[in-house]
Amino acid sequence: MSFLSQAAHKAIQVYQKSSHRRFVAGLSDLEGLQRRKLQTTLSYLQPLLKERSDISDYKEFREKFPVTSYHDYKDLFNSERTSPEQTIPEVVRFQPTSGSTETLKWIPYTQELLKDFDSALGPWLYDFYSSYPEVLKGPHYWSLSWLPQDLRDEGVRLNDTELFPVWKRLLLKQTMAVMEPVDLAGSSESSLFATLAFLIDRKDLSFASVWSPTYWLTLLKILETHQEALALSLIEGRWVLYENELTQVECPHNPERGEELLESADPHILWPRMKALSCWTTSTSAVFAKDIETRFPTLKVIGKGLWATEGVVTIPFQGHYTLASQSHFYEFEDLESGHILPSWELRIGQKVSPIITTTGGLLRYKLQDILEVTGFNKKTPCLNFLGRADGVDMVGEKLSSLRAQEILVDLGKTSQHQESYLFAVKSENTQYYCAVLSAQGNTSLEELSAKLEDLLMQSFHYKLARELQQLSPAQVIVNKKAHEKYLQLHLNRGMVLGNIKTESLRLISGKELQENFL
Repeated sequence: MSFLSQAAHKAIQVYQKSSHRRFVAGLSDLEGLQRRKLQTTLSYLQPLLKERSDISDYKEFREKFPVTSYHDYKDLFNSERTSPEQTIPEVVRFQPTSGSTETLKWIPYTQELLKDFDSALGPWLYDFYSSYPEVLKGPHYWSLSWLPQDLRDEGVRLNDTELFPVWKRLLLKQTMAVMEPVDLAGSSESSLFATLAFLIDRKDLSFASVWSPTYWLTLLKILETHQEALALSLIEGRWVLYENELTQVECPHNPERGEELLESADPHILWPRMKALSCWTTSTSAVFAKDIETRFPTLKVIGKGLWATEGVVTIPFQGHYTLASQSHFYEFEDLESGHILPSWELRIGQKVSPIITTTGGLLRYKLQDILEVTGFNKKTPCLNFLGRADGVDMVGEKLSSLRAQEILVDLGKTSQHQESYLFAVKSENTQYYCAVLSAQGNTSLEELSAKLEDLLMQSFHYKLARELQQLSPAQVIVNKKAHEKYLQLHLNRGMVLGNIKTESLRLISGKELQENFL
């Protein structure tokens, strides 16, 4: 690794020290910090709020502003995207994400919101570098997700480093193993192929940051499948596969590494200095993170906190998922009582959903996530992510129960079923969505499966997961006793018959699908 790269790593760590110090100091003053954050956020949003920005305390804020969802902002944000005179201050771009009731929703990113993201990234990065100093000795991989052309035309980027300020991005570029424009490849397959070539080119790779652990597992699967093509590309310095889709990407030329790959595709041999991987490790991602740990016992798998497109809730800090208290103003709905509490009133053991107020223009915006309060770092709560409150999220596809119901209604227009259920199926080697229908009419299963896939692909994050090969194609099966089998499935899980609620979307195992519906 070059001296410049090592110097960049060290500079990033040094620059984060003050951010880390401020975060640690704030851990003991959560209430004061959060009350000040509310006032500065409302003051920043004054052009949007006008006379409602003059609020003296939290109590008045609660009285004037109701809890909101994306539906309350949809018209405003859509008009702001095309308006030359925006009321939301300093909008840098609008970032897309799947919604609970929308196939695509657009979230404004302001200059101040990016600073608030950095207020969470800084302490985490310093804590990470301090805890794992060996990662400073090699280049890093920050995920560069491939995007379809229509979203590129909108100016959308899914580069992890886009959350950092400009100066930090310039430093990070000196430490990167994979650079743009791999995300501008012609397809997701070619983008992943090129990503692997750049990663293999760097024998000194020390760290990788991805979101879903299935993304890393997909890379390893492609490594096994295209071992020879990747090796020859490195040896010859030209793409021997996907050459027509990688015209904007210069192939790395490293004959020595190519020869090593021909001999072995063992990741331990390819990246002997890789010490850590950052990815989701909780909820439905836990089994895949565990799979990585089992395969690579010398690799430290580090969990990510709860990040949404709309804002950040927790960061991994000092061994816990600590509330990112300096980034936004936080409230939480107690899922047992329904009461809404400020962050300084949380108690250990509560299961809650976060409500955030941000400098991006979201006011008391409820995220559909379930967290458990596991403890406190001084006076600041630590919270573990348990899952989505409104649906299923196996690999980041974020499919809501309401959207599942809409899909089943549309699917019913091409069949004659009385009952239908959508299942997110997790098998040993794959995960996919499967609709179980009580009848199919005159439509073939192939046509119904294709229709289901088309409906699911309307959701941005599902489409991205499919393009990245993290989900297999959707399927449809028919069982005349669909409802009876549905009840039996839940009885087998130990539920009481009278308490079984029929829902449009459930997460089940491949074994359960086989035993109950096939």
